[in-house]
Amino acid sequence: ITGNVLQIVHTQAQNTQGVTSTSYAKFNGYDTAITPSSTSSKILIHFGYHIFRAAWNINAWRGAAVRLMRVTGDTVLLTDGADYGVAALFTDANDRYMAFASSSFLDTPNTTSATTYGLECKVSGGGTVDFNNSSYGKQGFITLYEIAG
Repeated sequence: ITGNVLQIVHTQAQNTQGVTSTSYAKFNGYDTAITPSSTSSKILIHFGYHIFRAAWNINAWRGAAVRLMRVTGDTVLLTDGADYGVAALFTDANDRYMAFASSSFLDTPNTTSATTYGLECKVSGGGTVDFNNSSYGKQGFITLYEIAG
């Protein structure tokens, strides 16, 4: 029946990742594969991640950007938009910022072959971003739902 959930695949992020790169790079622990049962199926991707950002310089914006990838085929599906993604203005050397962000995307891969989805991340404004540090908050996740087409 169109719209029914046919299968669910879930991955819980297990590791903290400190990121300093200003170019998008693989977000460890998120690559998750699903094999659609029909070419008409859609894949609903829901993901989340925790960030911790400490001041690096004062009076400047600092951010963390994440994008969703169909790793199979190296296709960007969804970005945070601007370079800063989740960001804050740091006005003091002791400023800190934490957030949990999540998003969803409905993909139409048009295949019955295994398809892998994952995330990439980068830093804006210098310094380091800690992703998914369990000392600061809950770990991230990615969940794939095959929806009958």
